[in-house]
Amino acid sequence: MSNESDRVKRDLRGSHGAPSRGRMEGVIRRLRPDETTTAGFTRLLRLAAEVGDDELRGIRDRELPTLTVLGVVEDVAPAIAGFAAAAVPDRADALRHRPDDEHEQEQEHGHGHGHGHGHGHGHGHGAIVLEYIAVDGSRAGSGLGALLVAAVRALAPDLPLVAETDDDAVGFYRRLGFAVVALDETDPRWPDRRRYRCTLRALNPEP
Repeated sequence: MSNESDRVKRDLRGSHGAPSRGRMEGVIRRLRPDETTTAGFTRLLRLAAEVGDDELRGIRDRELPTLTVLGVVEDVAPAIAGFAAAAVPDRADALRHRPDDEHEQEQEHGHGHGHGHGHGHGHGHGAIVLEYIAVDGSRAGSGLGALLVAAVRALAPDLPLVAETDDDAVGFYRRLGFAVVALDETDPRWPDRRRYRCTLRALNPEP
């Protein structure tokens, strides 16, 4: 399964992290299953996942139904200007498994395949895991990436938010306040890319 959007890529690299005001002409809401099969959404998913057609269909048909998929839905083209897909654990189970500190959290998330692109299912006990995120190139620098991250965080504000990425997008997460830790492992598809785990503390942690 996927784990985080690792590829916020050029669209999110253009964002300065601060939410844009007055530039979004729509709403962020959960996408319907039929909306995730449109050509526009498929293009965004391809940008987020960076995989071939067969694997992309597998992500769409088998993985996305297990995730919470939020989209920026606008009244003007593109109808879906961006999306984020996250694994949100059952709240009671998550609080039982939540790490007591950042060291324990790093141990919990320190194994398995990288987030971004997919293939890291199993991470995330006690945390929201951002699996995929992408913003349409025409919205680069508009702050939609930051708004999507905020919307994902709001799904379970008492849990930390975890993502993995590489050099292309790590600056985006740093600007949003994520703690960044370099990983020893690499994604086998891109062995020359340095990987990072990014963690945003819970907004309203419970005692």
